[in-house]
Amino acid sequence: MFDMLCVLTTPIELHAGGLAPFAVAPDGPATFCCFFRDPETRTAFLNDLRRIAGGAPVAPQDADARTTYLADQYASHWRRRAPDEALAGVIEWRTRVSQRGYHTYTLREGYPPYRAGCIISFEPLGTSELRAQLDRACEVLSAEQAQVMDVFGWGLRR
Repeated sequence: MFDMLCVLTTPIELHAGGLAPFAVAPDGPATFCCFFRDPETRTAFLNDLRRIAGGAPVAPQDADARTTYLADQYASHWRRRAPDEALAGVIEWRTRVSQRGYHTYTLREGYPPYRAGCIISFEPLGTSELRAQLDRACEVLSAEQAQVMDVFGWGLRR
């Protein structure tokens, strides 16, 4: 298990609910913004995803059952705050079930105290799109942090 934060930034409405983007909109774009404490952990995680992507394709007659299983696992891992395991299922579905590719982008900045980051997307992203995804992820994480601080009385209530 990797020590990381992850935000499903596209489609953003699925982030809080922990719904698998491939189960809700299998042909839609999906983008995850991930943060790690150090670049080495990010590299190990991305290597793990490449290993998963390199596995044998799922037979067409098994695709629907495997998709259902992976979507259920995604929801379970997301609720347990195990985004690395949830993303492993996403990559398996994308590469071995649907037999399509994915894109990874390393980030030069993170979300403190997570110093390293990456973006995983179902479609290629340009520089401005990468910046928008990073900004959206930071907004979501800041809002979640403020909510937790308010629960414990450490934040400012409005």
